[in-house]
This record gives sequence, C-alpha cells and structure tokens, in this order.
Amino acid sequence: MKIIALASIVFAALIFPVTASASETELKTIDQAAVFKQLNTALGYFDETSELPDDKWFSRDKSSANKDLDETINEVIQLLDAPEIGRSRNNYRILEQKTIQEYNEIARLQEQRLFAPIGEATFIADKVPFAKVKEWTAKTRDDFDALIALRKDNIAAHKESMNAILLDMQKLFYSMGIEFDAEQIEVWLSSVVGDSVLSMSVVFNSIKQITQQLEVATADSGENLSFAKRYYGMVVILHKLMLKMQTDFLTTIDNAYLPKLVNFKNEANAVIKESEKLLRSGGNRETLKLNIQSNKMTIKVIDLYASLLKEQRSKIFEAMQMTQREYEVSNNTYKTVNLSSQVSQLIKQGRNTFQTLINLQIPSAQPFQNEEMKEQFRLLSQRLNN
Repeated sequence: MKIIALASIVFAALIFPVTASASETELKTIDQAAVFKQLNTALGYFDETSELPDDKWFSRDKSSANKDLDETINEVIQLLDAPEIGRSRNNYRILEQKTIQEYNEIARLQEQRLFAPIGEATFIADKVPFAKVKEWTAKTRDDFDALIALRKDNIAAHKESMNAILLDMQKLFYSMGIEFDAEQIEVWLSSVVGDSVLSMSVVFNSIKQITQQLEVATADSGENLSFAKRYYGMVVILHKLMLKMQTDFLTTIDNAYLPKLVNFKNEANAVIKESEKLLRSGGNRETLKLNIQSNKMTIKVIDLYASLLKEQRSKIFEAMQMTQREYEVSNNTYKTVNLSSQVSQLIKQGRNTFQTLINLQIPSAQPFQNEEMKEQFRLLSQRLNN
C-alpha cells in the first residue's frame, strides 16, 4: 500500500508540477501531464505489437497496433514541441509571406507605372490615408512612385519585426540550453527542413525533462516492479520517438530535396550551355552574359543549399545510428522481466544518452553572405516546396 501511495503522489506531481523559479519557467512550457498520459497510451500499443498476430482479417493485429502507436507518437511530438517556439515560427512565416506579397505588389505597380503618364502626384498622402484608395486614384508615374515607396516602407517594417522575432527565438533557445544565434535561426527558417531541425532540437531537449521526471518517479515508487517497468517502457518509447523523427528527416532529404536540387542544378547548367552557344552564334551579348551570371548565382546557392542539407543529414545520420543501438538495447532490457532494483539508474543512463544525441545533431549553419544570396535561398526554398 505504501508503494502504491508513493506512486500516486509521484503521478500527481507529474500532473501538477512544482512551480519553477523564474529562470526555469521558460523550460516548463510542455504539458507534462498530457505527455505522460500519451506515453502511457503509446506503451500500451507498443506492448501489443509483441503480443498480437502479424495479420488478421477481422480482428486487431500488429499492423493496426503499429498504426495507433505511430499516431500516438506523433501526438507526443506535438506536445513536446515548445509552444513559444512554434508561435514564433508561425509569426515569422506570416511576416515572411507578407513581405513576399509586398514584393509582388511592387512588381505589379512598377508594371502599371510604365503605362502611366509622366507628371506630379495627383493625390495628397495626408488626405488619402488608405493604400487601396491611393491605388484607385493613382494616375501619374509620381503617384505610382509614392505607392511603391509605401510598399517598401511596409517591407522594412516587416523585416524589423522578423529580426525582433529571431532575437526572441534566440533567447528562448538559450533558456533551453540550446545555443543558436539569430543568423543561424534565420538560415534554418529560410530552409525547407528548418522547421524539422528546430523541432528536433526542442523536442529532444524536452525529452530530457520528461526522462528526468520518470527517473524521479521510479525512485519515489520504491522501484516497485510494475511501476518501474512502465516508467522504463516510456523511456523506450522516447527512444522510438527520436528514431522516428530522425528517420523521417533523412527520408525527406534523400527522397525529396536532394534529388530536386540536382535537377535544378542540371537545368541551370543547361541554360548556361545554351547561352554560351547563342553567344558564339552572335546573340545579344549583354543579355546572354546576364543570363549566364544569373544561372551561375543560382548554382552557387544550390550548392550552398545542398551543402547545408548534407551537413545536417550527416549529423542526424550519426545520431540516428546511436539512437537505433540505444533503442534496441533499451527494448531488450524492457523485455527482460527482472528489471531488478536498478531501473532509476537505467533511466538516468537513458537521459545521459539523450543529451549525447542532442549534442551530436545540434545544427550549425553559416549565415548568408549577402542579401542577394538570402533572397535566392528563399526563392529556392519556394521551388523545393512545390
């Protein structure tokens, strides 16, 4: 009874964690009670995978249990991803999209300006407060110049807000023990795999917290075998979660993004060869040289992008190999009924392993060399997402 009572107290502590100090509050953003509940559910499905038949027509089998397990693990991943980081990412994306829209509007206005008569502005900014009203009343080139200036001001304001978000994210990551500078975060947010990279950093850091709670829970339960095995089983699920995120990341890079970059590079090289051929045959030298220069810049950005993806792929692959080994060992240990009285020590070892894995795959990214490369990088990300 005493052991059960202790376990109940520990479970309550996980649901209603003690208030942290001001410096730790930023780390306590995950809903630990919800994570604990979902891990317990995932463990139930995991146990089923070793008990159910491989395939059965009209009843539950391993396939259905694995499907439920994957869905539950995905829910745990969502819970472990710090909401502040997620909100910052979303706000950054919104501003990024607004900036793109402003650039598109500038291009449209510049086109309209070409066909407008030369003359001074026909509206007075103070008396026409809304941009759309200004557009409806715009007639002369000076009118359109004023509208374009307004759009450029909007872009400057959006970029200022985006820089502020990057600094806020830098502080949030630092509070989690993850050292990114604002320029690194900007590179990853501009990359097609950026969300995955940043999510893994946050989720794996959160796993450390949950594992520490499981270690305490095991010790406080008096290492009661049924509770100890369940808590250790949750650590096995966390290993499986990490393995899933790493595998998904590598699969996406190998099957989607790297092949696309190869195709883009081949296209650019083909255009360069065609331009050089046209130059030799007497084509417009100025235009063709600009085309060659533009495509060479495209290739340079593609190489940078591929290098970035390959570098991070290498880190994740190395970490994944270690995760696979640790998962197999922890799963084998979990299957061993006699976990004895050393479960809290085993969980502690798992926590140390998680820290090693985090260190292995902390992303590194060189900042953009200039604004042109940054813009090309963003455009390339758009193409990769299509």
